[in-house]
Amino acid sequence: MKYAHPSLKIAAVLVGLAVIGWFSSAPAASTDNSTATVKTSTDQPALAQIPPAPGPIHYYFDETPLDRSNRGQVASYSDMLDKVTPGVVGIYPSRKMTPVAESPLRRSRGRGYYTTPPANVPPDMIWSDADSNQYRVMGVGSGCIISSDGYIVTNHHVVTDDRTDQPAGGFLVKLPDGREFVGKLIGSDELTDLALIKIDAKNLPVIKMVDSEKTKVGDVVFAVGNPMDVGLTVTHGIVSATGRSSLDLISDQRNPGAGFENFIQTDAAINPGNSGGPLVDVQGRLVGLNTAIVSNSSDGGSIGIGFAIPSALVRKVADDLIKNGKVRRGALGVQSQPITRDIAQVMGLAGTHGALITNFDPLNGPAATSGLKHGDVIVKVNNDDVDSPAKLHYLVALADPGSTVNLTVLRDGQPQIFKVRLADRDELFSDIQPDVTLTPVPDNTAPRYTPAPAPVPPPTAVPAPRNVNEILNGVSLIPLTDDLRKQMSLPGKDQITGGIVITDVARNSPFYYDFNNRTTVITEVNQKPVSTLEELRALLKPGVVNQFYVWRTDPTGGAPGNAYITKALPADK
Repeated sequence: MKYAHPSLKIAAVLVGLAVIGWFSSAPAASTDNSTATVKTSTDQPALAQIPPAPGPIHYYFDETPLDRSNRGQVASYSDMLDKVTPGVVGIYPSRKMTPVAESPLRRSRGRGYYTTPPANVPPDMIWSDADSNQYRVMGVGSGCIISSDGYIVTNHHVVTDDRTDQPAGGFLVKLPDGREFVGKLIGSDELTDLALIKIDAKNLPVIKMVDSEKTKVGDVVFAVGNPMDVGLTVTHGIVSATGRSSLDLISDQRNPGAGFENFIQTDAAINPGNSGGPLVDVQGRLVGLNTAIVSNSSDGGSIGIGFAIPSALVRKVADDLIKNGKVRRGALGVQSQPITRDIAQVMGLAGTHGALITNFDPLNGPAATSGLKHGDVIVKVNNDDVDSPAKLHYLVALADPGSTVNLTVLRDGQPQIFKVRLADRDELFSDIQPDVTLTPVPDNTAPRYTPAPAPVPPPTAVPAPRNVNEILNGVSLIPLTDDLRKQMSLPGKDQITGGIVITDVARNSPFYYDFNNRTTVITEVNQKPVSTLEELRALLKPGVVNQFYVWRTDPTGGAPGNAYITKALPADK
């Protein structure tokens, strides 16, 4: 569980609810386990077989502009929703569950909910362990039919067993008209929380797509799905915001915060069970896929802050899963940080939008070889604005490997254009395999992974007394030497050519929280290189905000790297 505030938790809109019949009662299952087909009475459709190999997706688009004139009064959206709801399906992944007794009205915990298997689950999707009395049963999520020949998009967390982080054992897909199919997982992408399923069917009702980039704050939208497993439900609200990209809702297990986010925010009620359901506009077109909520309820109920993955990203991921079996992403090979007001002041920037380059990883990657430098501020990728490092991360990943992007960069306050040919993200970082440890999370939520702490040299490795000087109040400093570099296991001169090593920080120092409990080397002050104490003293500016470019380790276990730190110094330093 991710906490944004002591009273607010941010969590994926979860699945794992009991099957109690969403669209219609499921047919009774045959006791013949020799076939995957469910034998039914003549008045019920049969369960379809696993579909054949996938082919291209034939999307349906409607680019008619929305009428935002607000002329006239709309009394009902029922005609539009009558066309949308047939394209919303129930997805029932198989789970290994432990029986408990619980009231249906309490079935709102999402992934952590366990139940005995209902009678309508096909026999080939049930099994029990006599020793522990466990069963394989169904959870429930939602999905959108995006092509008439059976392609369905949903969330990665819908199709994944959260206890093993492996795809669920099988998928029963139930249509509103009562037909049921065994779905085939075409592919799933953890870093966008998207998945693609195929069923063997033709002439299916389809939810049309629209370019989500044209969505505006204030547009009326509808969320469709099966919240709390109460049945097909439609809620409505407006688009509250677009481009939410720094929420850290989506993470790679080995690299928390590495997910690609560009959420549409809405106040339409989204609850556990809505995952994978559509967010549509007033013309019934898919603008996003309902994925996550902020909630202060113990059961994760809606408080009007929900998030949907934009349809532009849905299409990109679905196409890649069809063509490549995985999602191919572009990569720059840069590390960057947000721009604070102090950084903007020191660097002479007009605002805080952009991504400030701190380092290149790898050192021979596309960004490093294109002429970019640390201290450059990326403000555009092609024609798209970059307001944060997370947005840069997203826009670059959305581009195809091998494509060339135009980066608008501020250097010394002046805009410059750099053409960069993107690498393939998987290939560029194939040698980077960070260690991870599993951090237990309460309340049966999905596990979160954090990197294992990197070894940090002990303080005794630096032979310097405390408060050897008072250039910076309460900070002990010593120039970096080759012997000291070796002693402290610091990077080579290709990363740190020279600098000032911080050996100790007094608890009452104004720099205590910036420099304490980590190995830190100051390499630049106010955008000028520094290698001696005399240079440091000369470069500091009393009475104003100063900027320090440092290399440092991360005591929380993250990878070491470079960062910009700003600090206002008193008139006497």
